[in-house]
Amino acid sequence: MGKTKKILVIDTETVGNIPRQLCYDVGGVVTDRNGTIYHEFHYVVKEIFADLELMHTAYYANKFQTYVQSIYDQDIEPIPFGEVLRKIDAIVDLWDVKVITAYNLQFDLRAMENTCDLLFENRNWLKREKDIEKMCIMCAACDILYGKAYCKLARERGWVTDKGNIKTSAECGYRYISGDYDFEEAHRGLDDCRIEAQILAAVYAKHKPFDGTIRAFPMRQVWARENA
Repeated sequence: MGKTKKILVIDTETVGNIPRQLCYDVGGVVTDRNGTIYHEFHYVVKEIFADLELMHTAYYANKFQTYVQSIYDQDIEPIPFGEVLRKIDAIVDLWDVKVITAYNLQFDLRAMENTCDLLFENRNWLKREKDIEKMCIMCAACDILYGKAYCKLARERGWVTDKGNIKTSAECGYRYISGDYDFEEAHRGLDDCRIEAQILAAVYAKHKPFDGTIRAFPMRQVWARENA
């Protein structure tokens, strides 16, 4: 599908507690280093969403009714998880995806693996997973985007945790790159993927080397940078 290297950005919304979270919402976009969107998808996982007891444990359980309305309006398609996986495999093949990424990739990979394990008793959610590079957008953004200028703005705007540390969420990252300082993340799979693709494009636009490998607590380097 052309010479531009294609990147799959995924986002999951989950029920349950870490590290056993399960996904009920899977969204994604096929993009490139410039943030161009070539393909989008958004699915509700039928088996998880239909379990009302599980859905009560969703972190954003207050959004349940909005999903019901979206399903009624046919904006989101509730399908079995096995079909979700088959569709993602087909998208990866069609667009010859070279990189899979997410803002907190470790979280989303674990959610996909856990859901696969629960329903199919294996953790192999993607057919070509071993052949595709994995990159964490948050780790890359902490390397490249969140410098002293970001830290200064975050302090001024109150983008800090309860402990007083600078926030490095996708919501704050998108506020920074877009200039829309009142932006609020939707916390729905596809909507979040769209902004994460733009954050990734902003990382590439710096034309600087970065470490996008999954690593724990990349925000600590931002906190250290602020105080350096």
